[in-house]
Amino acid sequence: MPFVYTTKAPAKRDLVKAELDGFWTLEEDLPPSPNDTLLGKFFPPRGDLDTFLRDRFGDVERRSAIRCKNGSKTGRRENVTRGWKGWPSPPLPGKPKLKEKEIVKAFVPFLNDLIHTLGLGATRVAVDRQNFQIRCRDSSSLAPDVFLWGKGSPAFPPINGIPPPLTERKKKRKRDAPHLQNDASEELPPGIEWPWCVIPIEVKTEESRGAAGNKDAFCQLGTYVREVFSAQEHRRFVPSLALTECTVEFLLWDREGVLVSERIDYHDEQKNNHILFCNMLAALVTWADPQLGFDPTVFYRQMEPPSETGDFPHLIIRVVESVTDSDGWHRKEVEYAVEETLFRPYTLRGRGSTCWRVRKLKDGKPDGPYLIFDSWVKGGKDAEHDILRRIYGPRETDDGTCIGMPGVAPLVHIDNVEIPGPTVYLDAVQHNRGGARFGPDVDLVHTRTILLSDGVPLEHFSDVQELLFAFHDVIQGTPSLPYPCFP
Repeated sequence: MPFVYTTKAPAKRDLVKAELDGFWTLEEDLPPSPNDTLLGKFFPPRGDLDTFLRDRFGDVERRSAIRCKNGSKTGRRENVTRGWKGWPSPPLPGKPKLKEKEIVKAFVPFLNDLIHTLGLGATRVAVDRQNFQIRCRDSSSLAPDVFLWGKGSPAFPPINGIPPPLTERKKKRKRDAPHLQNDASEELPPGIEWPWCVIPIEVKTEESRGAAGNKDAFCQLGTYVREVFSAQEHRRFVPSLALTECTVEFLLWDREGVLVSERIDYHDEQKNNHILFCNMLAALVTWADPQLGFDPTVFYRQMEPPSETGDFPHLIIRVVESVTDSDGWHRKEVEYAVEETLFRPYTLRGRGSTCWRVRKLKDGKPDGPYLIFDSWVKGGKDAEHDILRRIYGPRETDDGTCIGMPGVAPLVHIDNVEIPGPTVYLDAVQHNRGGARFGPDVDLVHTRTILLSDGVPLEHFSDVQELLFAFHDVIQGTPSLPYPCFP
């Protein structure tokens, strides 16, 4: 991975705020459409939560739990009965402020009870991480309020055990024991790390969350999502939640920016929001990998026998290519084992370009070297396909590989990525967001390009002058491209 400078948490929030400026899509800002809501699309009713609802939901007053006190400018709420048993209430004016840890203390056991009710205790756990840092890609650290941890599918690196829902501090230390930095956790394996993040959840009080249009409240959540994107190279989008003692919002982060649902009072029985809240949580812990944003064509698998690169699970990339044999041209699934990630962006939006050095698998064993380049392109593969064909010209080898010109890696395959399943669909932002109403005017489409690996990595240039000449040629050639270059 390329080197990145260490950035502290406040500066990370500023980076997220700047990066997403102009790329927020708030459902409340869209023309109203009662039959086409974000929560309605993503969280249809379930029929297996009746007992859980009866056990956990108490009597609720017939009014909204988030009604502002008359004349309130602070966002503090009236003291009303909580619908969910054991849930903290907003403070009355003049009373001590509610603390986020009180909300987390009620929510984490609640979510874990739901996980066990659904029979997923062996592969999912909600973890309270408010006071414990998780190491980031730039060697800094962040402490998400609630970390939904997961394993048990090819989307996650194989790991033994499951972490506890509450990380405890060691109360007494032996005199000769080393002191852990920042009084770090005394964790039993496995630890809490970004590759096993299903979704991050940010907790605010109603007062700190503020008005519905306050986007600053989401920037902290964006810092966690950025780490998830960086650590999970096959993550296409990341769902998340912003929770207060009264309300919840669903956020979907992708390479176009972030989509934010309406803000609902999950204590409101009149609107069945208490049931919708349960449906949201149940969906997020039971969704299949593609629904959570993982690319099912990129997955972990142990090589048999282990390759020379080590006895550990590899990322495998499965591609449907056009191949030729004695019977002519046809489509065939081909697999590549990732040897090294050459580049993965440390950003939220943009093309999300990722480059892997891979080996093509032949009879299950690594064969020739290739490069695979994934990116999100406006309109899809067509523009890049045209320019690559112009570069390589009409000359091709017998297997369809473009010979091209000296110094340019020969093209093997380029196509838009399709997500397999009962109904195959194009991996594009509009589809992943639930329709054109929530997506960009010009759709971002996930594309994949495969090249023969005969290029020279930047670190292998003979000297600085040779590298600068290469950059000069790239800059000189960019204006003549027949399509615009996007970051």
